[in-house]
Amino acid sequence: MISERRFASTHIAFWNAITPMCERFVRLLNLQAIRFAYAVEAVSEPTSRALIAEVGFEIFARHLEQGDIKHSPPLGEDIEAIEASATTRLFRHASAELERQNLTDTDLQEAKSIAWSLWSYFLTNQTPSVEIRPQFRGCGIISACEGDIAAEDTLFEVKSVRRGLGVADIRQVITYLALQYSEGKPHFKRVAFINPRRGITVEFDVSEMSNEVSGIDIYDLLDDIVKYISDLASALSGRQ
Repeated sequence: MISERRFASTHIAFWNAITPMCERFVRLLNLQAIRFAYAVEAVSEPTSRALIAEVGFEIFARHLEQGDIKHSPPLGEDIEAIEASATTRLFRHASAELERQNLTDTDLQEAKSIAWSLWSYFLTNQTPSVEIRPQFRGCGIISACEGDIAAEDTLFEVKSVRRGLGVADIRQVITYLALQYSEGKPHFKRVAFINPRRGITVEFDVSEMSNEVSGIDIYDLLDDIVKYISDLASALSGRQ
């Protein structure tokens, strides 16, 4: 079985066939992004930024799990435990071999700025009933996985990067929707991408997204994906 991230960045022929207009949709999203905070200055080494982003999210997540959105995160608490947890999570999701690293004080300050940026987004939008790391059961060739944040009918995906959105980002959230669909659960109605490093966000309706990237109804799109990953799992199982 493979991760949802790997599935979204591979199986190119399938994705190109089922979402032929995805690149155009991504270009439009990047043009529609709006600013919610100042950008976080990147003074760290590029090799450290993935871990910095993970630490920043972990700081924010731990604070939010305490049910306190009205006050900014206490950025100095349990930083060693947070860094260890973030490192473990990053290694789990890595598609290639990574070197373990220790963050400098400057790196940690950058991570704290990312946490503050996330906090300011949810405080400003007064988002209710926030769930950290919503779980998705595996299906077919895709392992069980987790998203970033959910609130009511919206899935929030955090991308703490310097680049804009890419087609793999859209395919990743479509995969989450397909996994929901495979369980017979109501899927999220909206998706919001949040980039706390750049201080920008963009949100869209998933039914409109389906029409834009594939030209078909969202349920038909999700059904085609579930059938593909299930059929592929059956075919691989038959070879063993």
